[in-house]
Amino acid sequence: MQENNERDFLPLSGIEATDAETFARVWARVMPDQSISPVTVIKPSFMQPSEPCPQVQPKPEGLLEVMPESVPMCEMYITELERIIDGMRWLLSGYLALSRRTGARSTRTFAGMAESQRKLLRRCSATYFLLYGITYEGKLPLVQHYDTFPLALREHFLQERRWAHAYEHLSRDAHDPCLMMMFEELSAVSLDHMNQLRLLTEVAQA
Repeated sequence: MQENNERDFLPLSGIEATDAETFARVWARVMPDQSISPVTVIKPSFMQPSEPCPQVQPKPEGLLEVMPESVPMCEMYITELERIIDGMRWLLSGYLALSRRTGARSTRTFAGMAESQRKLLRRCSATYFLLYGITYEGKLPLVQHYDTFPLALREHFLQERRWAHAYEHLSRDAHDPCLMMMFEELSAVSLDHMNQLRLLTEVAQA
């Protein structure tokens, strides 16, 4: 009886010289049902089933994972952007009107200012659409009447100064990089327009 029990756990004759891995693989084919096997085969540790490695899902290239709570909230700027678009339309209308009523030198200056204002208006309108998914056409600017040319220059200078100050304030408080860069650009253009209006005023009063 003792011999039978020991034989159940001993390898077959000549197996001692056989590679353990090869024997385990061959014996599994010879005796598929290991429950009735006359011997007990202990598989090497590297043949034991292991926990499958978790598969890491690759992220699509070019995409950044952004958590919803980390997206800056831009809804607070919707009213400001609408006011800016309305102000741009007013300045654009004024510069176009002045370019048709002044001399050749002033006409070129006002035409250039109107063109830069038109580009900024398109940029601001595009930013508004990208942030909110809707289009804001803006209000139609009122017809502008001035008694003298210097008064027209002064009114546009004051408007540009007002907007330059507003843009600077908005750029400091903006938490959205898109809005911050746009406000900084708008402020720089307003300052440039103020300088050109000052030069035109110097010539008009000479």
